[in-house]
Amino acid sequence: MYQEEYGGGLCAVLLDGETVVEVYCTSRSDESPPFGLKTYSTVEDIKSKLGKATEVRSYSEGKGRKLIYADYNTFFDLEKNSIVSWGIRSNP
Repeated sequence: MYQEEYGGGLCAVLLDGETVVEVYCTSRSDESPPFGLKTYSTVEDIKSKLGKATEVRSYSEGKGRKLIYADYNTFFDLEKNSIVSWGIRSNP
């Protein structure tokens, strides 16, 4: 994996050998999320805008959740039911 931090976010490229498997960039919650959501948006707010997530993952020993929306190539990381970061992902 190659990753690089930039002013408040992170971009990463996941590789399998020399093949790009996934590319994603994140932004901290102090930058406005897409789709008219706000930094204080909850899981319910996200679901009302985008519907059911394609996939939900737990992290930080169950303290956080990642909602993945494959149709929109985006994801949201939530802790205490609020967005802490969000990002754009691509599967080439």
